[in-house]
Amino acid sequence: MKLPVNPRALAGKVLTSKGFRDAVLVYFAYCFRFVSPLLLYPLLTRRLGVDGFSVYATAYSIALLTSIVVEYGFNLSGTRDVATAADDEQRGQIVGRISFAKALLCLPAVAIGFVLGATNPVIGGDPAVTLASIAIGCALGLSAFWYFQGMRRIFLAVSLEVSGQVIGLASTFLLVQHPKDTILALSIQAGAIAITSLGGVVIMLRQYPDRPRARIQEAMDALVTGFPIFISRSAVVIYGTAGVFVLGLTSSATHAAWYGAAERVIAPAAALLRPMSTILLPRLSAQASEDPRKAARTAGLICVATGALYLIGALVVCLAAPILFKLIFGAGFAGGAPVLAVLAFVMPAAALNTIVVNQLMVALRLDKKIAQVVLAGAAVSLASAFLLSHSFGGVGMAASRLLSELFIFGFAAFLAWRHLNSNRTATSAAN
Repeated sequence: MKLPVNPRALAGKVLTSKGFRDAVLVYFAYCFRFVSPLLLYPLLTRRLGVDGFSVYATAYSIALLTSIVVEYGFNLSGTRDVATAADDEQRGQIVGRISFAKALLCLPAVAIGFVLGATNPVIGGDPAVTLASIAIGCALGLSAFWYFQGMRRIFLAVSLEVSGQVIGLASTFLLVQHPKDTILALSIQAGAIAITSLGGVVIMLRQYPDRPRARIQEAMDALVTGFPIFISRSAVVIYGTAGVFVLGLTSSATHAAWYGAAERVIAPAAALLRPMSTILLPRLSAQASEDPRKAARTAGLICVATGALYLIGALVVCLAAPILFKLIFGAGFAGGAPVLAVLAFVMPAAALNTIVVNQLMVALRLDKKIAQVVLAGAAVSLASAFLLSHSFGGVGMAASRLLSELFIFGFAAFLAWRHLNSNRTATSAAN
């Protein structure tokens, strides 16, 4: 049987010498991102205890929710625009307006962070915890990774990210010792992320010293243009990271801590495909501009191989969940093993969504369709989350997450297929 895309030819085109080096570097960063929580979270669960860790996990969930306001989807649209810019002058204009837009977005992010902190029972409106979570969120959102990804300066981006993780991990190991150190643990993360994010921004801006100063209208234009992707990214974060926050409302702090711990095991594993996506997006975008159906065939081949690999990993994690949870987080968290067993199957579903939604649909410039997909997915996620978590706690939340990922994959694949078929029909009619 003849494959739609020759694997050897695909590898030759995608993994050029620079592409292969970029892939190795980015996978190193993501492997470190995978290992880092496995070192950090067992330390925190033992030193902070269940109650302290539930506060930490909930605060970090709030940080991720606020970060998407500042990030605004520019990690996708900004990367695409920088990668396809005609010259340095145009790139300088892109950098200026996106940087200005992100600075403006910090204001609503702060307001949203305070509202979330005040309304969550686990946080209880604690001002210090809320401020720390807001600082983490803003620092994450201001990252210039989108620019370095579009410019394919992967080594610099990896160096910044890994150095921040090392600083945070080492400082936490040395300074966080007691259950009362929850705020200190959050502050350390905020400082480490802020140093690397702002360092990247400074390096980026210095590349274009003669860029025209961005005006408020240009920043607003960037916000309007990027709004569909912002909506989609917001929905992704809501259904992907709001689990701990929702459990704090519908269940107990213990279930929130169990889910937060299980999520830290699954999230890095599910994200291991993203480095290759970082390498593929610029190339897939160029391919889609010439032959959209060829880009779809390439994405389909990657989906088949990736889905099978991640399904095997999910089965292993599911079967080993009781041992893994007790070994990593300690005997006090052993009750959370069923949460990890269910959440393991999010890995293959999330990996497929990364390819179809964040790569293929972005390359095809289906920004509005992406927004439709993830908004529908967020609606399914929130409705099922409140229903299932109220009755089944952390296991119900894990089942809700899996349900939403599967729904998004099916809906996204259908919309992409319909778009390609309509283009084919229009092309045939024109000929």
